[in-house]
Amino acid sequence: MTKTLASPKTVNSQKPLLVVLSGPSGTGKSTIVAELLKQDRRFCVSISATTRSRRFAEKEGRDYYFLSTNEFRNKKRRGEFIETASVFEEWYGTPKKPLLEALKRNRLVLFDIDVQGGRSIKKWRKDAVLIFILPPSMAVLRKRLASRKT
Repeated sequence: MTKTLASPKTVNSQKPLLVVLSGPSGTGKSTIVAELLKQDRRFCVSISATTRSRRFAEKEGRDYYFLSTNEFRNKKRRGEFIETASVFEEWYGTPKKPLLEALKRNRLVLFDIDVQGGRSIKKWRKDAVLIFILPPSMAVLRKRLASRKT
């Protein structure tokens, strides 16, 4: 049975809304995002930019914007990111331009980013909603991570 996560009745927004989902790997953030996208067409996903290499099934502009380190640095220097973070010697950031376009179209924007990034989004837009996702238990989290070899 599929549970409804959002509907026009539960998300009554006449203005754009930013929803940041944060939490450890394996807690279900991607699953929640996928369900929200299926249930309400007003939702869209903020796509991060990164300097890390593209993985097998990833697509440019769907999963990430893949940039060279120099491209990333130049965009950062020009103020084209709302937030950036260095993780394991790779850079990640939230590009401003697509986000501003989504807000102009009154979209409900979902973020799947770390807590630090969520704080930066909240600083940028005080009305952003931050949600930290926890696993049902540590045993369930271990099982999820083991099954995907993370």
